[in-house]
Amino acid sequence: MAKILITCLPCEREAKYAATINNQNPINLTFKGEDQDLFNENIYNCPFCGMTLSKTNILEAFLNYFSKNDYSVQIKENVIEINKNETNLLFKSDVFLNNDVSTIVDISFPLTKNEIELIRLFFFEFDQEQWTISIEAENKRIA
Repeated sequence: MAKILITCLPCEREAKYAATINNQNPINLTFKGEDQDLFNENIYNCPFCGMTLSKTNILEAFLNYFSKNDYSVQIKENVIEINKNETNLLFKSDVFLNNDVSTIVDISFPLTKNEIELIRLFFFEFDQEQWTISIEAENKRIA
């Protein structure tokens, strides 16, 4: 089963800059895909600052689908990196937001039209300026 990591960007930046968060009291921020406690009453709270992320149907569908289908996905600051079967793709989110998916469909990568549509819907509602999401396929490491 895949692992999911959700981090608010301000705390992630602070941790990388100051290297202090994990040195004090390490907190496991990685969740197995089947964990039901990722969202407490449909809200995820950053364990460091308390910033909240609301669960939506699209977010839940995105996390469930990509965590169960052997994908590794990294979403951070308007970029999505997708890895499956040792093939890696990197896209700016505006490719999906501007309905410019024809360039994605034409490439030789195993993304279906339904997967592209799910990513597109996800980007319309996900706040990429406040949050980052990583989905790590089983036996793979998040980049």
